Amino acid sequence: MMAESILDELVASNIILPVKHNDISQVEAWKVHQLMFQTILLDSADENFLVTGDMLQSRRSNRIRRLAIHTHTRHLERLLNAIDLPFVHSLSIFGTENRIPLEKFEGLRVLDVQGWRKLDNDDLLHICKMPLLRYLGLRDTRVTKIPPEIGNLRCLETLDLRQTPVTELPKQVGRLHRLFHLLVGNHQDQSNASRIRVCQLLPGDLEILSALPSLQHLLLGLDFFPEQELESLLSAKKRQKYFDAIMIMINEY
Repeated sequence: MMAESILDELVASNIILPVKHNDISQVEAWKVHQLMFQTILLDSADENFLVTGDMLQSRRSNRIRRLAIHTHTRHLERLLNAIDLPFVHSLSIFGTENRIPLEKFEGLRVLDVQGWRKLDNDDLLHICKMPLLRYLGLRDTRVTKIPPEIGNLRCLETLDLRQTPVTELPKQVGRLHRLFHLLVGNHQDQSNASRIRVCQLLPGDLEILSALPSLQHLLLGLDFFPEQELESLLSAKKRQKYFDAIMIMINEY
């Protein structure tokens, strides 16, 4: 009840606006009012908490911790060259046609490129040279293959591969001893009418995953997977010293 009253107060103050209703007219989603959103962005940039691509030109410092590029930005390459890019800890890219020099962001801890259509397999080779990376979100990108160099990301805790054409994990994933969350889903394959869904993990990949000591949340979006393979993974995880809980969800996205 307290949460509902706070939401009602925010709506009444025009700070947030309802944008989605269910079948019985209950609000399911809200968005921040545009004026309030701009105020938040300006305050964030002033405090050097978060800077967006369209605010790069008016930044106060060449050291930015968190950068979000979500629209096409003119002269972006020139603006980025004026920033101490290895100092950036968090980078979010979506909704832009700009090419981003990922190889220059050496100190990233968080990289989220969900839906960024400019990302390709070659970019992953640069990403795999970010030794401090903890979160890698590749959801809904055109990446088709995870390179063996993924094993270099020894600090990686979350890997999101949902809605990608990736069909196999390299054995080097077994080196990611800090991996806590692995999220994989399904991808539509229009080129093969007899196999509409592409399985995101091959049976042998579960053997790799069973050797990861920190893996506690495995989200599988698979239409079919051999029950024996799943039982083997669960059995292996239960024998591990650091096992707390593992969630396996078999569903569609």
